[in-house]
Amino acid sequence: MKKYNEYIFIPLIILVVYMIYKLFSKIGDTFFPDPSQQSSNEQQILIHQNEVHYIPSELPHPMSRYMEIANTQYNAMEYAGTDKEALFGSLLGLNAKELHAVYDSYGIRELHTFGFGDGKKTLIQAYYDELSGDSLNTMLKIWKKTNLV
Repeated sequence: MKKYNEYIFIPLIILVVYMIYKLFSKIGDTFFPDPSQQSSNEQQILIHQNEVHYIPSELPHPMSRYMEIANTQYNAMEYAGTDKEALFGSLLGLNAKELHAVYDSYGIRELHTFGFGDGKKTLIQAYYDELSGDSLNTMLKIWKKTNLV
């Protein structure tokens, strides 16, 4: 019987070591993000911000409203699960200029899944990570008028 316990014990140890490795690699990514990914995301934002898509004074609402929508988008995707009603509902009726204002207000943020960061991403990149199938296609159709997707 003792010999059979060794066969169970060794794979169990290997599994525990692997889980600890994965945990620390996620924590490491949170505190020490990959500089190549970070610079790529920042370049996308800078390229977008150098283009004039709207003039804040010409938008129908103050910029604080678009920041509120950006925060709603973030909160709907943060942690496990995605609040699709909040994602889609907060974008209803926005035109291309208003969507650009939401995109700019969102900037680059880090979403957390099960307490671990997934890296800093733009709003569009976050959609690709959080949505799939019909939900992703519907979201991309909403954003198509901005030429960001």
